[in-house]
Amino acid sequence: MDCACGRGKAVMQGVCRHCWAARLGTSKRKYIFTPSLRTELRIAYTLRKKARAAAIMALARKTRWPRHIFTVEAQRLGIVTSHRRPWTVDEDRVLELTLGESSVREIAQRLQRTHESVKARAERLEMSIRIRSGYCIADLAIILGVPRYRVHEWIEKGLFGTPTETPGSGIRVTDEAVTNFIRNKAALIDFRLADQTFLEGVLCG
Repeated sequence: MDCACGRGKAVMQGVCRHCWAARLGTSKRKYIFTPSLRTELRIAYTLRKKARAAAIMALARKTRWPRHIFTVEAQRLGIVTSHRRPWTVDEDRVLELTLGESSVREIAQRLQRTHESVKARAERLEMSIRIRSGYCIADLAIILGVPRYRVHEWIEKGLFGTPTETPGSGIRVTDEAVTNFIRNKAALIDFRLADQTFLEGVLCG
């Protein structure tokens, strides 16, 4: 059965690997703040600027979440208010049309906003920022259940063939290279943390 996008066979939950990759940013990663985590965030915002930045960075490392997620949550909780120019309907429309096709950096330049501003807005609107052509290092870390530095090491060793790299999108690994890695290097995958549905789709497809 073909996927509705027309770009490949449906191998997992009725979609192809292209569409599954596009969903990673919205369906796989959910940033659920526990009461204790919110308490740590509130404490962080009582500190001076440098100490606050260090505390938030520590939370990002602890949770392995993007740093801007904590800024968004702080604004939502009213811990801090934003004085940046508000987003317009037209700008949100640009995000809807270009996210997944263009990098956050390219969109930020087009809208004359900061990289973090675009990422935060996309998160607030529950839009995926992942490029749909191939897989970035963050995608692979989620799929394979390993830290990003491990994916870096594997790429440097040539285990994903020859990835492409552009200033806007960074390193991208092809679908074929990911499939070959999963089928030939399964012993390296942490199946406890990996995306089981994705792996099953590749191994059984």
